[in-house]
Amino acid sequence: MWRKAEQKILQIKKAAGVEIIFLEGDKYYININQTISRNNAIINEKEIHSLERIEQIEGQIAKDIPLSIVLNGKGILLKKIVGPASNGLLQSVIPNANPDDFYYDLLEGENNNFIGIARRETINSIITELKQMGYKIISVSLGLSVLPNILPFIKQGMKNELESDSLLIQIDNNEITSFSVKDRVNNNKYQPREYLVANQYVKPANILSFAAAAGLFADDIRSANPMNAALLNEERKEYRSYRLFRFAVIGFLTSLFALLLINFFIYNHYFIKNRDLQTSSTFLSEQNQSFQQLSKDVKRKEKFLNQVGWTSMSRTSFYADRIAGLAPPELMFTNLQIYPARSNFLSDAAGNIFKKDTIALNGICGNPVDLSLFVNNLKILADFKTVTIKSYQYRSEIESGSFQMELITQ
Repeated sequence: MWRKAEQKILQIKKAAGVEIIFLEGDKYYININQTISRNNAIINEKEIHSLERIEQIEGQIAKDIPLSIVLNGKGILLKKIVGPASNGLLQSVIPNANPDDFYYDLLEGENNNFIGIARRETINSIITELKQMGYKIISVSLGLSVLPNILPFIKQGMKNELESDSLLIQIDNNEITSFSVKDRVNNNKYQPREYLVANQYVKPANILSFAAAAGLFADDIRSANPMNAALLNEERKEYRSYRLFRFAVIGFLTSLFALLLINFFIYNHYFIKNRDLQTSSTFLSEQNQSFQQLSKDVKRKEKFLNQVGWTSMSRTSFYADRIAGLAPPELMFTNLQIYPARSNFLSDAAGNIFKKDTIALNGICGNPVDLSLFVNNLKILADFKTVTIKSYQYRSEIESGSFQMELITQ
């Protein structure tokens, strides 16, 4: 299960094929194809032709796109092998050759085999130079060994003979039968002729670079390169580690972002809830303070009413009837006050401006004896605790006097 998951992680979705043709005098002819795999189809994104120096590749392709290199031209020996391949294949082509000095790339067919041979230092120098530029080299092939990657997808009628900038290749029944090396490299980018590979049109100059790029989409980079070049295998291992590390980092960052996003939503939910609760708490606190103040005001007013006796049932009419019933005919009342106001607010009853259980009675009486009799009669009643004459002023010229009385009720 892990191997399937690892293969999916390592699956290359974008690649570039680079054909480097060696010319006389340490010169190069370079063609590039940048491709992308999308919806099980290979799309040719970019074609570049006729570069003459390795360093010109820089800037043409992004550094994070893996490269598949095809080498042709001077210094690359291509040969058709008659019969099955054997262990001493290199020595059969180059007698007395030291295997440590050469790399070879074998293309095996049902009826025909082809081999490409190059010096190790030549291939290693190309890999090293591209690596120093920051590129990741995943595959290196020699000659025409990359063509089987696209042969089944080339439209019938177009593949009896394929032409690149340096080779003419004969095809029969989806198999390479022979090839020939051109006397001179010619760039075919201006030729109207194009090959239809699946649903992509490819110019002859880019047929090998396109095939090299297409091969990376099916390449298992966990395995060694067919040439078994140590430097290249190290590059493949580094790229594998890079992809796994990149996947792990992206996965970790995605998980971290998802966790932070979930935390944000949870925090935002409780933040809004807390804000609403704080607003509600502030409102309730203000309401509670208002209620407490109102309660104090009500209690204060209730206390006042209790102090002045206004909360009990009024007996004003009763007292008035009792007083009037005992009054002699010669006595006339001018004023009767229930709970009269105090005249001195600095008394011990400060805070209570009315005299509780008190009746103030003013009137006129010409005979003091009648007034005294009236007072005595009131004192006899159980409804009055005390009956006091506060003042009596008799005026002889009118034969009458005014009085002030204070009655304290039970």
